[in-house]
Amino acid sequence: MSRSAVSLSLRIAIAVVVVVVTFAAAEVLLRILQPGTLELTQEPCIYREDAELGFRYLENASGRVVRNEEIDNLVRINSTGFHDAEHARDAAPGTLRVLAVGDSFTAAIHVAVERGWTQTLERELGGKLGRPVEVINLGIGGTGTETHLRLLEQYVPVYRPDVVVLAFYRNDVRDLRRKRRHMSCHEDYVLVYHDAEQKRRLIEFYETRRPSAESWERFERWYLYRIIARMQSNGAFFRSNHLSPSRIGMEVDDKRPSPPRLEPLLHQILDLARRQRFAFFLVPVPAKGDPESSLRALRENVSAETFALLPLLNPQLPLEAIREREGLRPDDLYWRWGHHMNAIGYGALGEAIAQLLAPRIDGAGAL
Repeated sequence: MSRSAVSLSLRIAIAVVVVVVTFAAAEVLLRILQPGTLELTQEPCIYREDAELGFRYLENASGRVVRNEEIDNLVRINSTGFHDAEHARDAAPGTLRVLAVGDSFTAAIHVAVERGWTQTLERELGGKLGRPVEVINLGIGGTGTETHLRLLEQYVPVYRPDVVVLAFYRNDVRDLRRKRRHMSCHEDYVLVYHDAEQKRRLIEFYETRRPSAESWERFERWYLYRIIARMQSNGAFFRSNHLSPSRIGMEVDDKRPSPPRLEPLLHQILDLARRQRFAFFLVPVPAKGDPESSLRALRENVSAETFALLPLLNPQLPLEAIREREGLRPDDLYWRWGHHMNAIGYGALGEAIAQLLAPRIDGAGAL
């Protein structure tokens, strides 16, 4: 073999060694860091279609929600279809009954039922009032104020509450502008769609593009493969068990031609409160990084006259006092990789709402 041939072979060998060492070092580094963003995001298959709401939680369903190495919770839906304890139709004598309605911040499926803000509100408010309090959670993630009104119309006559608390989050206005969404499960995947054609195409994508068992095995074993897998045409499978049109490359216009406005919906809730004789309160939920944004969204989407009518419980000041008492930073109330509150945040929110609500009970017509 000539000297030039030996030199070329040596250079190739060195290049191969460099590549192997580089990839091995990268894999070792990723194993040490264990970046949560490379983990598979798992949603619980707890959804069913609903003719009126579009979707809701499936009664008595359960499943795990796993996100970014920091969330791992077994979600249990009760027999009524909510992430809550079981509740009798009639309240026990002498019990103050509260209905809480809202989106994912109220459903709180990322934490155990007893760690949600509604359960904390129940305990804290009962202690402050010196009487039994029952808080019923009607929260459903991914919903807006239109759905919250429909839930109240359905369940207020059933539970006959003394108090209703609407937890308003800033994106509830955006949810009003989107076409009605449907959610259901296909095997162990959560499907999100607007119509039957989209659902058909999602199922077709799942059946024809789902990864092989060998691909999943490599995904579980190698961090570098997770990066490669997510770049493939079926990379959606390696990000989450949540399939929607946008995740599989479908162009979809989800804007409603004539979306309902927030202001009339709030007036319908106020009217429902008068007719059904319950005290109504609205809580603007503090958002991560911008705690006043939910309150601003309210101001920007209703008239000054309507805003003045809203019985607001703004938890921002008591939350700050609770954080100072516990030595917490603002971000300590939220998950690191997401915008939802963690168990600490929900506990603080429930305590803050109880502090604001307790003095209002006697004069609110709730007793």
